[in-house]
Order: sequence, then structure tokens, then C-alpha cells
Amino acid sequence: MVTLINTVLATIRRNSLFSTGTKIIVAVSGGIDSMVLLELLQSMEEYRLHLVVAHLNHQLRGEESEGDEELVRGSAGRYGLSCHVRRVDVQALARSEKRSLEDAGREARQRFLESVLREEGAESVALAHHGDDQAETVLMRLLRGSGAAGLAGMSPRSGWKVRPFLDATRQEIVAYAEYRKIIFREDSSNSDRSFLRNRVRHELLPLLGTYNPLITRTLGATASILAADDEILNRIAEEQFLLMSTVAPGEIFFPVAQLLTQPDGVRYRVYRRALRELNGDLHGISSRHLLDLDKLLAHSAPSCSVSLPRKLRVERVYDLLRFSRRTPSAVDAEFSIDGFGPHRISGGELLISPVSPLFSLESLTPVQTLVSLDEAPFPWSVRQFREGDRMIPFGMTGSKKLKDLFIDLKLPRHRRREVPILCDREGRIVAVLGVRRSAVAPVTAATREAVLVEFIPARTLHLLPRHDS
Repeated sequence: MVTLINTVLATIRRNSLFSTGTKIIVAVSGGIDSMVLLELLQSMEEYRLHLVVAHLNHQLRGEESEGDEELVRGSAGRYGLSCHVRRVDVQALARSEKRSLEDAGREARQRFLESVLREEGAESVALAHHGDDQAETVLMRLLRGSGAAGLAGMSPRSGWKVRPFLDATRQEIVAYAEYRKIIFREDSSNSDRSFLRNRVRHELLPLLGTYNPLITRTLGATASILAADDEILNRIAEEQFLLMSTVAPGEIFFPVAQLLTQPDGVRYRVYRRALRELNGDLHGISSRHLLDLDKLLAHSAPSCSVSLPRKLRVERVYDLLRFSRRTPSAVDAEFSIDGFGPHRISGGELLISPVSPLFSLESLTPVQTLVSLDEAPFPWSVRQFREGDRMIPFGMTGSKKLKDLFIDLKLPRHRRREVPILCDREGRIVAVLGVRRSAVAPVTAATREAVLVEFIPARTLHLLPRHDS
């Protein structure tokens, strides 16, 4: 008993997990680890913590799940603590979100604990992960191909989560429970070897123990060393991310040339930082994915991409690497232009006004177009780019595919449907607004009625994002 208390106190002090008198949510499942955590924390007079119990009923084990909930409610009542309980049909959640049961359960717990944390205004949530859990996590991540960051395992503090038991062993927790006669529930699913963690716990770790009897502590120590190294590399990567990245809503760009100057370890962390920025976490991202992203830097094609889990996408766009979330294809919107004045269109606004046919071409800006109303009377239309679109560029005689025009201008694919296409009543392309004028309806010396078309985008449309190095 003394061994566990001393180990936990040392972890709390070394990592500053708690402040005296603060409110802490304790995640309690009813199993031995969390029941011991609850008893130990409420008995720590040194910290005088204000504890709140949180229990999620996964509804996976019928009467067993009901018994877990009953035990947790009763224990919270005996300690005089408030208790939050939520019931979630995790099996139904897994089906609806197309996740594994493990993923769905983890996500449900995360959402529940975050909501309790906010509702109670607590400092953190205490979790009962211990040294054996750490060893299992490191091995599982190794099997799945994690890099050094993943092999660093769990940390005593990560955001709002704290793990006071992380330096303790399962054996110490069991000894404490026996000495204090703590009542707990056995989760029958812990023996189900269809789950990877259970196979690691019951098969792989005991086998490794025949080579190294202290394998659990060895893996924990290795994780701690890697975590220290990872912290330093993450600081460097954060600095480089801020220096190199161009962040826009739903997308992040990096110059390929600058990425190539970074060491592999920093570059991979910059990738992870960008993916976390877009998606909130790195769930489902492995070292294999990072290596796939790295191949884009050396790819000879000017445009190539990699699809990642959870609708993430990374593509080489000429001399940039673009990170984004995949979105449904845009609906082909078409807008009618029936006269002068402002007209709201997809991605911005058109201002159409009459001007003198003698309007100086030299004074035109890139977003302005002169049109002869004699040759192209209203109504007009504005639409998005379509595959196969062609026009005769102003000053030329032969037609050109818009796709080839965009390629010449190095306009990336994901930007092409943002460029409005102005057409006359017959459907002929008058201008690719902000990009190129066609030979249709030009203003000449014979023009009697001229029109100035000005495109005002809702956001600046760069052919490629600028990056001031």
C-alpha cells in the first residue's frame, strides 16, 4: 500500500498534476484501477481535492454494465461525491459512425468527459492508466507502425487529462485494493482476445517477460526517454510550422523547397502538426502515412495527392504541399445577369456598369473586363469551370482548352471551380474573370455601347498562395 501511495505522490509532484483544493473529475469505470484511483485521491489530505465522479455506461455487457454503474453510483454516494452518469449505445455509435467498437468507445468517453469537465468547471480529468497500460500502448503502437512520437506513449499530463498512476504497476494497484478491501467489478471483455490490447496483455507481454522480467518498466522507461526527445523536436517543428505555413480556412500550404531543407524528424512533425490543425487530433495517422506524404516532395508530377483517414487529403500543387479536408464536389451553380448593377455570384460579386466605348484599356485592372453590349446583349450568365470548356483567348485565332490555360497559369485543380466564367446569352465564354479575356464581344472603334464588368471576390483568389520567405 505504501509503495503505491509513494509512487503516485512522486508522479503528482514531479509533473505538477494537481493544485491544492482544485476540482478534479475522476473517470471511474468500476474496474479495479479506477476504483483504487478514486479511493486514493479522496484520501489524499495533503491536496484536499474537490472530486467529481464521471461514469460512462457503454451498454455493451447487459446486466454487467448495469452492475458497473450501480457500483460507481454507490461508491460516489459513500464518499459524498457528486456523480455524472451517461448511457451511450456504443454498438449503435460504431455502426452509425463506421468505427470499430474500440474507437467508438474511446470517442464516446472523450465526448462525455469533456462535457463533464466543462459543466463542472474542473481543472482536469484523472484517468487510471498505469505502467502496464503504458507498456501495452507502446507495443500496440509499435505493431501499428508508429514513429517516435507514438512510441513515447501516454504522458502523465496531456491537455486536460492527468494520469497519476502512470509510474505504478498493476501489481501495486492490486496489492493496494486487497489491503484496503476495495470492491470492484471485473470486466469480462478484458479476456476477449479479439481485441488487440487483450492479446498484447495476455500473450505478448508475458512472452517478452521471459526475455526480460522487467519488460513493463523497461518499456515505460523507453517511452519516457522518447517523450523527452519528442518534446524538444516538437518545439523545433512548431517553430518551423509557423515560419513555413500559409494557413487558410480548411487548408494549409508549405513551400516544397523549404520542407526539403528540414531533417526528417522535424519534417514528419510538421506534417503531424498540419493534420492536427485541420482535424483536431491524429487518430488513424501512422508513420506509413507520413512516409507517403514525404514521397510527394520528390514526385516528378506537378500535381499528385495522398488520401488519408478521416477525409484528410495532402497534394503536391506545383511547388507547394497542400493539406486539406476532402469536401463533397461543388454543385455547378449558374447565375443569370440581366442588366447593370451589383450581382451576387458564387465566391463574390459582379459590378456591371455602362462606360464610354473610349474607356482606356490601359486603365483596366486584372479583375475588370470590357464587353461590347452590341455584340453580347443581356442576359448573360456566370457559371463554374466545366471539363471540356474552350475559348479563343483575346488576341489569338485558335481556341484553347480552359484546362490548358489553367495549367499554363499553374492554377491548381482545387481552385479552378472557384474562378467565375462569364458567358453571353448564346453560352459563348466572354471571360474567365480575373484570369483571361476571350475574343468574344470585344470593344472596338465601332462599338456604340460598352460595359465594364468588375469581379469582387469574397476572398482574395491567388493563383497560388503567396509565401513571403
